[in-house]
This record gives sequence, structure tokens and C-alpha cells, in this order.
Amino acid sequence: MDINHKLYYPTRYDLNHTLLDFCQRKFADAFAQSKGLFLTKSIHAELAEQLSMLNFDDSDLELIRDHAYKINSIGALSGFIVTSKEEGFDPAAALDALRSNGKILSEMNLSPITKEIDGEGNEVFRGKVEYIDAKPGRIEFLQKEERNFTFSIQRIESDSFEILVEGTKSNDSKIFETLITRHGGKEIRLDTLNQDMLSAKQTIVFFDELIKKGMSSDWTFLDVKQLIFRRGKDEDEVLDEMDDEEEATEAVLSGIKQAILNGNRLRENSFVKQSEESGYRFTAMIYQYEHKTKPYLIQIGVEFKGRPKVFEVTIKNYKTREGVGEHFVVSTLGSDKATEIKLMMWKKAKEVFKSLTVSVESHQQSLPENAS
Repeated sequence: MDINHKLYYPTRYDLNHTLLDFCQRKFADAFAQSKGLFLTKSIHAELAEQLSMLNFDDSDLELIRDHAYKINSIGALSGFIVTSKEEGFDPAAALDALRSNGKILSEMNLSPITKEIDGEGNEVFRGKVEYIDAKPGRIEFLQKEERNFTFSIQRIESDSFEILVEGTKSNDSKIFETLITRHGGKEIRLDTLNQDMLSAKQTIVFFDELIKKGMSSDWTFLDVKQLIFRRGKDEDEVLDEMDDEEEATEAVLSGIKQAILNGNRLRENSFVKQSEESGYRFTAMIYQYEHKTKPYLIQIGVEFKGRPKVFEVTIKNYKTREGVGEHFVVSTLGSDKATEIKLMMWKKAKEVFKSLTVSVESHQQSLPENAS
């Protein structure tokens, strides 16, 4: 991709801090050795300093830059529903026309949109967006990152489409929401998994339900590896955007795991009960599952992230059993399979979210008009 991309050679300062602060030591070692530089007893800082004094060609610099970006990136899947009462509403056609007419934003590239037929015979439109992510900071070498994400569009009702976005940054979904809102047509309404629509108690129910429903019957739940929560806001209270989030301790996680394995619900755990009474909102969890018939172990992260919060699904870890001792070793999950698993979790999350919000609406509608 070349979107206003200017080539320049980075300063020693940029190279030094990129290799030290944004690249893993393992990468720096391998990269140095590929250039004939072997520093067996050096610390990371010394290795970065030595490398910054060498001259590299463009492919070397792109390799360093690519690793620096990817070390903090994630494979996040998120999505939303777009609806419009406009006759002939079709976001895929609108985006394709926008691309053909050359009216896409100057800092973006939109690929041709292709049509596929999924396993259930449904039409699915797919495409890719490339853009430049500007990162103001001292290191000019990393100030402009070339990013991309893929998207799919599928009609679910006559006037509604399900749109899924898979990229390496949580903000990718918001970028595509903006693109759809500006160019998808008139009278557009976006429906997202907006956590603000859930009460503090319902956020707990949401994550609880996902433990059992998020994966197919081929997988067995093993553990909760992480739980993030924060103080809920009272009515009419406005919290700062940097509300402190807290992470549950190992002891708490162990208790939650045991309660679930004993056949109880998450909400029956003493810590969770206390959290519910105190109005704490659950914002993220990492679940661990093991495949029932294959030697696979997977950790899946589900999280309401950013502000406004976007619900996203990521694969945090994937391992396979190997050797006589059947020890788990870190492995790589193919992109298609990874997408399939994340999509399964996201769709179940959408179902759980909808059931919770519909139950609230039904309750409100059943209240007498003068009820407070």
C-alpha cells in the first residue's frame, strides 16, 4: 500500500528506541545474527545500540517496523447491525460505488467487494480497507503505520445487514462504522453491542452466559484466566473516561473456576455476589477451553473495549499437545479457523446481549404508565 508514503532513513535514535522499546529481545537477537552480529552476553539495550549503528536496506527497515507494530497488535473480531428504511438499501453496493467513483477518503484504500455463498447458502460480501494510522510521538520511524482490516456484509432482514470487522486494532470497527454512516445511505441506524445498555448486574450475566454458550459442544470449559471489572456509575453520575479498571486476583479466579466446574453459575461465586451488590461492571474475561477429541487448548478473550466501548473477540493463546508426555506447546491457528472460532463466539455474544436487552424492554413496557 502506498498512501502518501514518504521514504526516509531513520535516525539512530529512532532505530535504537524502536528495537529496545517496541521489539522483543528474541527478535533483536535473530535479526542481529542475520546480519552477522553475534553478541551472546549482551543485554537488550546493548544489542539495540549496536544494531542502530548499522546501515539497513528498505526491506530490513520494513521488517523492524512490521515487528514493532505487530508485537502490540491483536486479531480482533467485532461487528454491528446496520438498518435503514430507505428503499433498495444496500451498504455493499454503496461502498463499491464509492470505490469505483474514487470518492473514498484520501488516506484509505478500499478493495473491490466480492460476493461469496456461505455454507448455508447465504450471500456474503467481503472486502478490505487499508489506511494510514498516524501516531504522534518522538519516534518518527513509527509515526505512520500502514494498517488494514477485512469486513463482511450479510443481509439478515430486508432492511438490515450484519457487518463483521476483523483487524489488528480495536478501533478498526469504529472506522468502518464511520465509513458506513457517511456513505451507506440515508436514515441509517447502527446497532452495536453497547455495554451502556446493560445494567451492572447484566454485565455479569452476560459473561456468565458466554462461558457455557460461547463455544460449540466440541469444546470443554477449563478455566477463567482473567477477569476485568470496574465500578459502575450511579444514575445521573458521570464517570471520567479513564475510570480505573481492576483485575481479579488469582485466588478469585481459582474460586470462580471451581464454582463453574462444580456445575454452579458464575453468579453463585462469593466474589461475584459481592461485585453484583457493589454495582461493579464486568468488562472483560479470558476463557480457556480444551477440545474434546483433538489435542487443542485455546484461550479466548471477550471484552468491551474503548470509549464508546466496542465488543470484540480475540484469541489470546492456542496450544497443541505434542510428544510422548503430551505437553502443551504454543502453536499457530490458521487464519480461517481462527476467524471461524471468533465468529462463533461473537454470534453467541450477540444472542446473549439481545436476550438481555429485550428482557429489559419487555419489563419496561409491562410497567404501568405511572410507575416510577
